[in-house]
Amino acid sequence: MKIRKERKTTSKFNHLQSISEEAREAFHKWLSLQQGFKVDIDYLHADKEWFESLVQHGSWLKDTHIDVAFYFFRKQIIEKPHAFSQNFTTTNTMFWKNVKARSEKHAKKWNQTDDILVDCVNGLHLIPSMKWSEVGIIYVPINVRSINSDNQPNGVIIPLAKVLPRVLHATSYYGKSSDPKSEKQWDIERLHDVPQQEYDGNCEMFLIKYAEYLMHDHPFSSLIDARIDWFREKMTIELFYFKILPM
Repeated sequence: MKIRKERKTTSKFNHLQSISEEAREAFHKWLSLQQGFKVDIDYLHADKEWFESLVQHGSWLKDTHIDVAFYFFRKQIIEKPHAFSQNFTTTNTMFWKNVKARSEKHAKKWNQTDDILVDCVNGLHLIPSMKWSEVGIIYVPINVRSINSDNQPNGVIIPLAKVLPRVLHATSYYGKSSDPKSEKQWDIERLHDVPQQEYDGNCEMFLIKYAEYLMHDHPFSSLIDARIDWFREKMTIELFYFKILPM
């Protein structure tokens, strides 16, 4: 979601850096243990099942896999802003669920100032986070397992288009930016000719990498379905061994 013009910086995106053999060996040794210890990766303590579902070909990722990646995106943009081409922050997967719930409960109107959505916009939640008024782009990850006639892509976005203008109004965001003062539902613009995964089980990892490529303003030529398993392995091993996601 772009709410203001982004601030361009200098990005050095080494997205195809090789995986450390030492780290790979350590991970597979741990994976072979009958009862592997949990690994503290800053955002959560991950067990073997969590890592296995992340690295396994075609396995659906959990919301926590997405949230971990977006946590490190937020952390890195705060610590190393010039490593990215965009000035951004992110939400987590629960944000969309909260927006959807409020849209269903308050279909006609939502104007609460004491709400976790307001805290998100004000940079008070999540941790770490930034005020939306201080960035140009907000990434809102949405993890939907199936699309049907009642759940088309545009329909998935409608709750955001309805509720976010009201949330921004409740936070006085429009008083801190040049955007027009309005609580009117936003128009939805669906982009075409963007990269798409070919295998359904790859969609969450594709979401993570697609967002990362955008953050670095990097060409999508290397974001192909055939490379997803390697991206899975790289993310898994780096989280396990280094406890971070190098950007």
